[in-house]
Amino acid sequence: MIRSHPWAGVALSALLAAAGPASAQPAGPPACDVAADAEYGRTPAKAVQVGGSPLFGGARQKRYLDSLRGPGGQPVTYTRLPAVDAPDGETLIDRYEVTYEGLAKPEVLHLDWYRYTELRAPTGFVCGQPFELGLPPPDPFQAAEQIARLALADGASTTPMTPIPLGEDGPRGIGLALDHLRMLSLAARQSAAGGAPLSADSLPDALRQPRSVVLAYPQRCTDRLLSPATIVLEDPRGRQAEPVLRHDRADAIARALPGLAAPEGSVAVVFGIDGIRSGYAVKIVFAEDCARSGARSEVTVPLEITGAKLVESPMPTRPVGDAAIGRWVAIQALVAADGRFREGVALGGPDDLAKAAVAALEHWRVEPPRLFGAAMVAPVVLRVSFGPR
Repeated sequence: MIRSHPWAGVALSALLAAAGPASAQPAGPPACDVAADAEYGRTPAKAVQVGGSPLFGGARQKRYLDSLRGPGGQPVTYTRLPAVDAPDGETLIDRYEVTYEGLAKPEVLHLDWYRYTELRAPTGFVCGQPFELGLPPPDPFQAAEQIARLALADGASTTPMTPIPLGEDGPRGIGLALDHLRMLSLAARQSAAGGAPLSADSLPDALRQPRSVVLAYPQRCTDRLLSPATIVLEDPRGRQAEPVLRHDRADAIARALPGLAAPEGSVAVVFGIDGIRSGYAVKIVFAEDCARSGARSEVTVPLEITGAKLVESPMPTRPVGDAAIGRWVAIQALVAADGRFREGVALGGPDDLAKAAVAALEHWRVEPPRLFGAAMVAPVVLRVSFGPR
């Protein structure tokens, strides 16, 4: 099972069945399984892993708690308590005081939105309804770190990613676009050529800021060129991305986009967003129309990214001595331009299977999402299931 983030603008639903069967809830009661471990949810080390990161985790925690009932089906009430340190020393565990009618003393349940695995009710509780919390969206903070590492590796590659053409005519058409990953890759190549390679652990603040660039070419009008006057990047609701910088001169464009050849009269605009998303549109307005002097002409390029397609996903075998069937691990990774899953990180699940699950992704292949033929990188969350030996 795979869950993509809305930034990516790609539909990965076609990958779901191939990546592992989803767990179906049984018809009628019980609405969920109850943990066999009495400490489940009651200590930071065994917190309920609801996933979702700070961006989505609060809503997922609420959904989980709203589904719980007392052993007799009593509705529960809960109050948030101060968070405590997670065992890893880097994240926090949220705590809730939970009670229901007839309970002598409130319980304290621990919930973790940085990790995700199969959900159960703590002992002493049941569920009034299924949790209905599938794979969480990718953690955007973790995705930013993964993209930075992938971009620096791409910059050092002998075959780095190419810019995104604006239209089917390729690089000789209307212009080019570069998302944040491609901009980081350009910076990595330039720094390496200058003898000062970049490190993902110590990127300058300027490079950490989200930025995407649209480079618009001039349009020929008989014996002259018409330079772009305005470049707009607009979402499906008509909201425009905030422009950060504009480069009108060839030397400024060359410094901003090292190694890319831009025709004389081109204009580059830097936007403060991390990616070029499906459903957006680039609008280029020229100062005058070719046919009638003083009239404005406009070119609009809709950006529709094709969905990724899973090509190969061999199911890894269970380790020797593992008798459990149906165990799985949630992993956040990047769908890379070369058709592989890169930068895989286990989000939760059995610790003894995490390393094997990440290693299994080395053998998976995917047709990446594309925009006008250019491969796009997308953060996803996968569920890697283990088959019999």
